Amino acid sequence: MTKTILNTLSITIPLATGQTDSANSARQLSLEAWQALTDFESWCSWMPNVEHVQRLDEGDPARGSCLRVTAKNSDRIWTINYWEPEKRIEFIIGPTPARSAYRFSFEIRGSGSGELELELILDLESACRRLLLFATPAFGWQQQRKGKRLLRSFKAHLLTRGHNAQP
Repeated sequence: MTKTILNTLSITIPLATGQTDSANSARQLSLEAWQALTDFESWCSWMPNVEHVQRLDEGDPARGSCLRVTAKNSDRIWTINYWEPEKRIEFIIGPTPARSAYRFSFEIRGSGSGELELELILDLESACRRLLLFATPAFGWQQQRKGKRLLRSFKAHLLTRGHNAQP
Protein backbone atom coordinates (compact mmCIF):
# COMPACT_ATOMS: atom_id res chain seq x y z
CA MET A 1 0.00 0.00 0.00
CA THR A 2 1.27 3.47 -0.90
CA LYS A 3 0.01 6.94 -0.04
CA THR A 4 1.10 9.98 -2.05
CA ILE A 5 1.68 13.34 -0.40
CA LEU A 6 1.62 16.38 -2.69
CA ASN A 7 2.38 19.91 -1.55
CA THR A 8 2.24 22.82 -3.98
CA LEU A 9 3.89 25.98 -2.73
CA SER A 10 4.64 29.26 -4.44
CA ILE A 11 6.34 32.56 -3.86
CA THR A 12 6.17 35.71 -5.98
CA ILE A 13 8.88 38.18 -6.87
CA PRO A 14 7.39 41.51 -7.92
CA LEU A 15 9.31 43.67 -10.35
CA ALA A 16 10.61 46.97 -9.08
CA THR A 17 8.08 49.74 -9.52
CA GLY A 18 8.71 52.30 -12.24
CA GLN A 19 10.09 49.84 -14.79
CA THR A 20 9.83 51.31 -18.27
CA ASP A 21 9.47 47.94 -19.93
CA SER A 22 8.04 45.53 -17.39
CA ALA A 23 7.48 42.76 -19.97
CA ASN A 24 11.21 42.72 -20.77
CA SER A 25 12.02 42.99 -17.07
CA ALA A 26 9.79 40.02 -16.29
CA ARG A 27 11.40 38.03 -19.10
CA GLN A 28 14.86 38.90 -17.77
CA LEU A 29 13.84 37.90 -14.25
CA SER A 30 12.52 34.58 -15.52
CA LEU A 31 15.78 33.96 -17.38
CA GLU A 32 17.82 34.82 -14.28
CA ALA A 33 15.69 32.50 -12.14
CA TRP A 34 16.23 29.68 -14.64
CA GLN A 35 19.99 30.30 -14.75
CA ALA A 36 20.20 30.32 -10.96
CA LEU A 37 18.19 27.11 -10.66
CA THR A 38 20.21 25.29 -13.32
CA ASP A 39 23.58 26.43 -11.94
CA PHE A 40 23.62 23.17 -10.01
CA GLU A 41 27.06 23.60 -8.48
CA SER A 42 25.89 26.81 -6.72
CA TRP A 43 22.95 25.11 -5.01
CA CYS A 44 24.92 24.84 -1.77
CA SER A 45 24.91 28.65 -1.55
CA TRP A 46 21.11 28.85 -1.32
CA MET A 47 19.54 25.40 -0.88
CA PRO A 48 19.14 24.56 2.83
CA ASN A 49 21.37 21.71 4.06
CA VAL A 50 22.97 21.06 0.65
CA GLU A 51 26.74 20.78 0.99
CA HIS A 52 27.81 19.71 -2.49
CA VAL A 53 26.32 19.08 -5.94
CA GLN A 54 28.11 17.19 -8.71
CA ARG A 55 26.98 16.58 -12.28
CA LEU A 56 27.29 12.88 -13.09
CA ASP A 57 27.20 13.35 -16.87
CA GLU A 58 28.68 15.72 -19.39
CA GLY A 59 27.20 18.11 -21.89
CA ASP A 60 24.25 20.42 -21.54
CA PRO A 61 21.71 19.43 -18.90
CA ALA A 62 18.58 17.81 -20.29
CA ARG A 63 16.00 15.19 -19.47
CA GLY A 64 17.86 12.20 -18.04
CA SER A 65 20.81 14.20 -16.69
CA CYS A 66 21.86 13.18 -13.18
CA LEU A 67 23.23 15.05 -10.18
CA ARG A 68 24.69 13.75 -6.94
CA VAL A 69 23.33 16.01 -4.19
CA THR A 70 25.10 15.69 -0.86
CA ALA A 71 23.27 17.16 2.12
CA LYS A 72 24.01 17.01 5.83
CA ASN A 73 22.25 13.66 6.33
CA SER A 74 22.00 12.20 2.84
CA ASP A 75 23.64 11.55 -0.48
CA ARG A 76 21.04 11.24 -3.26
CA ILE A 77 20.89 11.04 -7.02
CA TRP A 78 18.61 13.67 -8.59
CA THR A 79 17.55 12.81 -12.14
CA ILE A 80 16.04 15.45 -14.41
CA ASN A 81 12.70 14.00 -15.42
CA TYR A 82 11.29 17.05 -17.22
CA TRP A 83 13.20 19.91 -18.84
CA GLU A 84 11.53 22.95 -20.38
CA PRO A 85 14.08 25.80 -20.34
CA GLU A 86 13.00 28.97 -18.57
CA LYS A 87 9.69 27.42 -17.56
CA ARG A 88 9.93 24.13 -15.68
CA ILE A 89 12.38 21.54 -14.38
CA GLU A 90 11.43 18.36 -12.56
CA PHE A 91 13.66 16.06 -10.55
CA ILE A 92 13.10 12.52 -9.34
CA ILE A 93 15.10 11.92 -6.18
CA GLY A 94 16.29 8.51 -5.13
CA PRO A 95 16.80 6.29 -3.42
CA THR A 96 14.73 7.38 -0.44
CA PRO A 97 12.36 5.52 1.90
CA ALA A 98 9.61 7.74 0.47
CA ARG A 99 10.06 8.20 -3.29
CA SER A 100 10.33 11.92 -3.89
CA ALA A 101 9.99 14.36 -6.75
CA TYR A 102 10.57 18.12 -6.92
CA ARG A 103 9.02 20.22 -9.68
CA PHE A 104 10.07 23.84 -10.09
CA SER A 105 8.12 26.02 -12.50
CA PHE A 106 8.05 29.72 -13.31
CA GLU A 107 5.13 31.86 -14.40
CA ILE A 108 5.16 35.51 -15.34
CA ARG A 109 1.83 37.06 -14.49
CA GLY A 110 0.20 40.39 -13.79
CA SER A 111 -0.41 41.45 -10.21
CA GLY A 112 -3.60 43.16 -9.07
CA SER A 113 -1.96 46.58 -9.45
CA GLY A 114 -1.02 45.99 -13.09
CA GLU A 115 2.65 45.27 -12.36
CA LEU A 116 4.25 42.06 -13.62
CA GLU A 117 5.69 39.53 -11.23
CA LEU A 118 7.47 36.20 -11.38
CA GLU A 119 5.82 33.34 -9.52
CA LEU A 120 8.05 30.44 -8.50
CA ILE A 121 6.06 27.26 -7.96
CA LEU A 122 7.39 24.21 -6.16
CA ASP A 123 5.53 20.90 -6.18
CA LEU A 124 6.84 18.37 -3.68
CA GLU A 125 5.61 14.83 -4.11
CA SER A 126 6.41 11.79 -2.00
CA ALA A 127 5.04 8.28 -2.09
CA CYS A 128 5.02 6.76 1.41
CA ARG A 129 5.12 3.01 1.55
CA ARG A 130 3.72 0.62 4.16
CA LEU A 131 6.10 1.30 7.03
CA LEU A 132 5.82 5.07 6.66
CA LEU A 133 2.02 5.28 6.36
CA PHE A 134 1.52 5.98 10.07
CA ALA A 135 3.78 9.03 9.78
CA THR A 136 2.11 10.49 6.67
CA PRO A 137 0.58 13.60 8.37
CA ALA A 138 3.85 14.53 10.07
CA PHE A 139 5.82 13.85 6.91
CA GLY A 140 3.48 16.09 4.89
CA TRP A 141 3.85 18.91 7.42
CA GLN A 142 7.65 18.54 7.42
CA GLN A 143 7.68 18.51 3.60
CA GLN A 144 5.65 21.73 3.50
CA ARG A 145 8.01 23.48 5.95
CA LYS A 146 11.02 22.33 3.94
CA GLY A 147 9.46 23.57 0.69
CA LYS A 148 8.65 27.02 2.11
CA ARG A 149 12.19 27.37 3.40
CA LEU A 150 13.57 26.31 0.02
CA LEU A 151 11.49 28.90 -1.85
CA ARG A 152 12.43 31.70 0.58
CA SER A 153 16.11 30.81 0.18
CA PHE A 154 15.84 30.75 -3.60
CA LYS A 155 14.08 34.13 -3.66
CA ALA A 156 16.79 35.65 -1.43
CA HIS A 157 19.45 34.14 -3.71
CA LEU A 158 17.82 35.73 -6.77
CA LEU A 159 17.56 39.10 -5.06
CA THR A 160 21.28 39.06 -4.25
CA ARG A 161 22.20 38.31 -7.88
CA GLY A 162 21.52 41.95 -8.71
CA HIS A 163 18.44 41.83 -10.93
CA ASN A 164 15.71 44.42 -10.97
CA ALA A 165 13.16 42.80 -8.68
CA GLN A 166 12.06 44.24 -5.38
CA PRO A 167 12.20 42.21 -2.12
